[in-house]
Amino acid sequence: MTDKISIHGTRNPELDSKYEDPENVSEILELLKRVRTMKEVLDLASETFPDWFVTCLPRFSPDYPHITKNWHELCTKMGMAPAEVMIVEYVSLGDPKNSLVAHFGECFTRAGFAVRAKTEYVPCSESGYAVPSFNSWKTMKDMGISVPETWAPNWSGSGKEVLKDKEDANQETST
Repeated sequence: MTDKISIHGTRNPELDSKYEDPENVSEILELLKRVRTMKEVLDLASETFPDWFVTCLPRFSPDYPHITKNWHELCTKMGMAPAEVMIVEYVSLGDPKNSLVAHFGECFTRAGFAVRAKTEYVPCSESGYAVPSFNSWKTMKDMGISVPETWAPNWSGSGKEVLKDKEDANQETST
């Protein structure tokens, strides 16, 4: 059983243990300092934690504009364009025993990715957009955050034309 921590994660002792820093964490951090591309970061993360990376989704569901707005604001503050929603098996919640996986997540966040745990988001089967999981939706709703009245695993616009470029996403959050 997991304990609810926040809207962005839950404690999971099995995953906490699986993603503990390996003994050679210092060596891996030195390698991380020398990589030049995000692909090299992903390769190093995958070599260290083979199950960590799950997939990338193009954006968050338009049904949750506040999520996209927050992501875009963070990217603007960092001077980065939003990249994609990166779904991973585990997001570190600040435990020092899991600092390496947190470093990998931070690298992607600083490159414009929204790094989220696979328990928090599901891909819409039609658009491929990141839709909050039922538990994430319920947590947001319980916190008084504006969300659709009922949860659905798909974007409400499914069947309509999928938003093709980031300008569409930017326009949507600026209105």
